[in-house]
Amino acid sequence: MRKHPALAALAGLLAMSIAIPSAAQTGAAKGEWRHYAGDRGSTKYSALDQIDRDNFSKLQVAWRWQSADAFLEESVELRPGHFRGTPLMVGGVVYQPTGLSQVAALDAATGETLWVHDPRSYERGSVVHGLVQIRGIEYWTDGKEERILIATGGRQLVSLDSTTGKPDPAFGNGGFVDLTEDLGRNVNNNIGHSAPVITVGDTIVVGSLVFDFPTRNSNPPGHVRGYD
Repeated sequence: MRKHPALAALAGLLAMSIAIPSAAQTGAAKGEWRHYAGDRGSTKYSALDQIDRDNFSKLQVAWRWQSADAFLEESVELRPGHFRGTPLMVGGVVYQPTGLSQVAALDAATGETLWVHDPRSYERGSVVHGLVQIRGIEYWTDGKEERILIATGGRQLVSLDSTTGKPDPAFGNGGFVDLTEDLGRNVNNNIGHSAPVITVGDTIVVGSLVFDFPTRNSNPPGHVRGYD
Protein backbone atom coordinates (compact mmCIF):
# COMPACT_ATOMS: atom_id res chain seq x y z
CA MET A 1 0.00 0.00 0.00
CA ARG A 2 1.26 3.46 -0.92
CA LYS A 3 2.22 5.63 2.06
CA HIS A 4 1.34 9.29 2.36
CA PRO A 5 4.08 11.21 4.21
CA ALA A 6 1.76 14.12 5.03
CA LEU A 7 -0.82 11.82 6.62
CA ALA A 8 1.88 9.99 8.55
CA ALA A 9 3.25 13.29 9.87
CA LEU A 10 -0.25 14.39 10.91
CA ALA A 11 -0.82 11.11 12.72
CA GLY A 12 2.46 11.56 14.52
CA LEU A 13 1.52 15.06 15.65
CA LEU A 14 -1.85 13.84 16.89
CA ALA A 15 -0.20 11.06 18.84
CA MET A 16 2.21 13.51 20.43
CA SER A 17 -0.63 15.87 21.37
CA ILE A 18 -2.44 13.00 23.09
CA ALA A 19 0.62 11.58 24.84
CA ILE A 20 2.11 14.88 25.99
CA PRO A 21 -0.42 17.21 27.68
CA SER A 22 0.16 20.92 27.30
CA ALA A 23 2.34 22.33 30.03
CA ALA A 24 -0.19 25.12 30.48
CA GLN A 25 -3.02 22.66 31.21
CA THR A 26 -1.68 20.65 34.12
CA GLY A 27 -3.83 22.25 36.80
CA ALA A 28 -2.73 24.42 39.70
CA ALA A 29 0.50 23.08 41.18
CA LYS A 30 1.57 22.65 44.81
CA GLY A 31 -1.69 23.91 46.22
CA GLU A 32 -1.16 27.37 44.76
CA TRP A 33 -3.38 29.38 42.41
CA ARG A 34 -1.01 31.51 40.33
CA HIS A 35 -3.37 32.37 37.50
CA TYR A 36 -6.98 33.44 37.18
CA ALA A 37 -8.27 29.96 36.33
CA GLY A 38 -5.57 28.00 38.15
CA ASP A 39 -3.15 27.71 35.25
CA ARG A 40 -2.63 29.31 31.84
CA GLY A 41 -4.75 26.60 30.25
CA SER A 42 -7.75 27.68 32.36
CA THR A 43 -8.35 24.19 33.75
CA LYS A 44 -9.70 25.49 37.09
CA TYR A 45 -8.27 22.31 38.62
CA SER A 46 -6.29 21.65 41.77
CA ALA A 47 -5.16 18.24 42.99
CA LEU A 48 -5.70 19.20 46.65
CA ASP A 49 -7.88 16.56 48.30
CA GLN A 50 -8.04 17.47 52.00
CA ILE A 51 -11.56 18.85 51.56
CA ASP A 52 -14.08 16.49 49.99
CA ARG A 53 -17.80 15.79 49.99
CA ASP A 54 -17.55 13.87 53.26
CA ASN A 55 -16.15 16.73 55.34
CA PHE A 56 -17.40 19.77 53.42
CA SER A 57 -20.35 20.28 55.78
CA LYS A 58 -17.97 20.50 58.75
CA LEU A 59 -15.98 23.45 57.42
CA GLN A 60 -15.91 26.62 59.49
CA VAL A 61 -15.00 30.20 58.62
CA ALA A 62 -11.31 30.78 59.41
CA TRP A 63 -11.29 34.54 58.71
CA ARG A 64 -13.12 37.28 56.85
CA TRP A 65 -11.73 40.26 54.99
CA GLN A 66 -13.43 43.57 54.27
CA SER A 67 -12.74 44.87 50.78
CA ALA A 68 -10.36 47.79 50.64
CA ASP A 69 -13.00 49.57 48.55
CA ALA A 70 -15.02 50.11 51.72
CA PHE A 71 -12.48 52.68 52.88
CA LEU A 72 -13.06 54.77 49.74
CA GLU A 73 -16.83 55.15 50.08
CA GLU A 74 -16.68 58.70 51.47
CA SER A 75 -14.08 60.01 49.03
CA VAL A 76 -14.95 58.30 45.73
CA GLU A 77 -18.23 58.76 43.86
CA LEU A 78 -17.78 55.65 41.72
CA ARG A 79 -19.36 52.59 43.32
CA PRO A 80 -18.09 49.07 42.68
CA GLY A 81 -20.48 46.51 41.23
CA HIS A 82 -20.78 42.88 42.23
CA PHE A 83 -17.59 41.57 43.81
CA ARG A 84 -16.27 39.18 41.15
CA GLY A 85 -12.51 39.26 41.63
CA THR A 86 -10.87 35.83 41.80
CA PRO A 87 -7.89 35.81 44.18
CA LEU A 88 -4.50 34.26 43.53
CA MET A 89 -2.50 32.34 46.15
CA VAL A 90 1.27 32.16 45.88
CA GLY A 91 3.71 31.27 48.64
CA GLY A 92 1.15 31.53 51.42
CA VAL A 93 -0.06 34.96 50.28
CA VAL A 94 -3.50 35.68 48.81
CA TYR A 95 -3.62 38.47 46.21
CA GLN A 96 -7.09 39.94 45.84
CA PRO A 97 -8.34 42.50 43.28
CA THR A 98 -11.27 44.76 44.12
CA GLY A 99 -14.00 46.38 42.06
CA LEU A 100 -12.21 49.75 42.14
CA SER A 101 -9.04 48.13 40.75
CA GLN A 102 -7.17 48.03 44.03
CA VAL A 103 -4.97 45.03 44.85
CA ALA A 104 -4.53 43.65 48.35
CA ALA A 105 -2.11 41.05 49.69
CA LEU A 106 -3.34 38.93 52.61
CA ASP A 107 -1.76 36.31 54.82
CA ALA A 108 -3.48 33.11 53.70
CA ALA A 109 -3.40 31.62 57.20
CA THR A 110 -4.71 34.58 59.20
CA GLY A 111 -6.33 36.97 56.72
CA GLU A 112 -4.08 39.79 57.90
CA THR A 113 -3.69 42.54 55.30
CA LEU A 114 -0.03 42.77 54.27
CA TRP A 115 -0.40 45.64 51.80
CA VAL A 116 -2.94 47.41 49.61
CA HIS A 117 -2.16 49.24 46.38
CA ASP A 118 -4.59 51.80 45.02
CA PRO A 119 -3.81 52.85 41.41
CA ARG A 120 -6.54 55.52 41.66
CA SER A 121 -8.05 54.31 38.41
CA TYR A 122 -11.38 55.86 39.43
CA GLU A 123 -9.84 59.28 38.76
CA ARG A 124 -9.46 58.46 35.04
CA GLY A 125 -13.05 58.93 33.94
CA SER A 126 -16.04 56.70 33.36
CA VAL A 127 -15.86 52.94 32.88
CA VAL A 128 -17.21 51.01 29.90
CA HIS A 129 -20.81 49.78 30.26
CA GLY A 130 -20.74 50.98 33.88
CA LEU A 131 -18.99 47.76 34.89
CA VAL A 132 -17.05 48.81 37.99
CA GLN A 133 -15.51 45.43 38.61
CA ILE A 134 -12.30 43.51 38.13
CA ARG A 135 -12.44 39.78 37.52
CA GLY A 136 -8.81 38.89 38.12
CA ILE A 137 -5.10 39.60 38.18
CA GLU A 138 -1.95 37.80 37.06
CA TYR A 139 1.24 36.58 38.75
CA TRP A 140 4.61 36.59 36.98
CA THR A 141 8.10 35.56 38.02
CA ASP A 142 11.43 35.01 36.31
CA GLY A 143 12.61 32.90 39.23
CA LYS A 144 14.03 35.91 41.06
CA GLU A 145 11.61 38.80 40.86
CA GLU A 146 7.86 38.40 41.40
CA ARG A 147 5.16 40.71 40.11
CA ILE A 148 1.38 41.09 40.38
CA LEU A 149 -0.17 42.51 37.20
CA ILE A 150 -3.53 44.20 36.76
CA ALA A 151 -5.33 45.95 33.91
CA THR A 152 -7.56 48.48 35.67
CA GLY A 153 -10.99 49.79 34.86
CA GLY A 154 -9.31 53.17 34.39
CA ARG A 155 -7.26 51.93 31.44
CA GLN A 156 -3.94 51.30 33.20
CA LEU A 157 -1.59 48.34 33.13
CA VAL A 158 0.13 48.14 36.52
CA SER A 159 3.07 45.99 37.65
CA LEU A 160 3.42 45.60 41.43
CA ASP A 161 6.20 44.11 43.53
CA SER A 162 4.51 41.09 45.11
CA THR A 163 6.31 41.60 48.43
CA THR A 164 5.81 45.33 48.96
CA GLY A 165 2.85 46.19 46.73
CA LYS A 166 4.78 49.11 45.28
CA PRO A 167 4.79 49.78 41.51
CA ASP A 168 7.83 48.43 39.67
CA PRO A 169 9.88 51.50 38.63
CA ALA A 170 11.46 49.55 35.76
CA PHE A 171 8.07 48.89 34.14
CA GLY A 172 6.45 51.51 31.91
CA ASN A 173 6.27 54.92 33.54
CA GLY A 174 6.93 54.28 37.21
CA GLY A 175 5.13 50.93 37.12
CA PHE A 176 2.23 52.09 34.93
CA VAL A 177 1.35 51.85 31.23
CA ASP A 178 -1.43 54.03 29.82
CA LEU A 179 -3.69 51.63 27.91
CA THR A 180 -5.33 54.42 25.93
CA GLU A 181 -2.07 54.60 24.00
CA ASP A 182 -0.63 52.08 21.51
CA LEU A 183 -3.97 51.83 19.70
CA GLY A 184 -2.92 53.53 16.49
CA ARG A 185 -4.94 56.69 17.07
CA ASN A 186 -6.24 58.98 19.80
CA VAL A 187 -9.18 57.36 21.56
CA ASN A 188 -12.03 58.30 23.90
CA ASN A 189 -12.94 56.54 27.15
CA ASN A 190 -15.10 53.90 25.47
CA ILE A 191 -12.50 51.25 26.21
CA GLY A 192 -11.68 49.58 29.49
CA HIS A 193 -10.53 46.42 31.23
CA SER A 194 -12.08 44.02 33.69
CA ALA A 195 -10.65 40.62 32.70
CA PRO A 196 -7.21 39.55 33.92
CA VAL A 197 -4.15 39.85 31.74
CA ILE A 198 -2.05 36.74 31.12
CA THR A 199 1.69 36.29 30.81
CA VAL A 200 3.29 34.20 28.07
CA GLY A 201 6.97 33.94 28.84
CA ASP A 202 7.99 37.54 29.48
CA THR A 203 5.11 39.06 27.52
CA ILE A 204 1.97 40.46 29.15
CA VAL A 205 -1.06 39.90 26.92
CA VAL A 206 -3.85 42.45 27.40
CA GLY A 207 -7.36 42.29 25.97
CA SER A 208 -9.95 45.07 25.91
CA LEU A 209 -13.57 45.82 26.74
CA VAL A 210 -15.02 48.17 24.13
CA PHE A 211 -18.33 50.03 24.15
CA ASP A 212 -19.70 48.57 20.94
CA PHE A 213 -23.36 49.66 20.87
CA PRO A 214 -23.07 52.82 18.73
CA THR A 215 -23.19 52.34 14.97
CA ARG A 216 -20.41 54.80 14.30
CA ASN A 217 -16.69 54.29 13.94
CA SER A 218 -15.46 56.76 16.56
CA ASN A 219 -14.98 54.15 19.27
CA PRO A 220 -11.55 52.70 20.12
CA PRO A 221 -10.35 49.50 18.46
CA GLY A 222 -10.34 46.42 20.68
CA HIS A 223 -6.77 45.38 19.95
CA VAL A 224 -5.09 42.54 21.81
CA ARG A 225 -1.71 43.90 22.87
CA GLY A 226 1.51 42.47 24.26
CA TYR A 227 3.92 44.27 26.60
CA ASP A 228 7.40 43.30 27.77
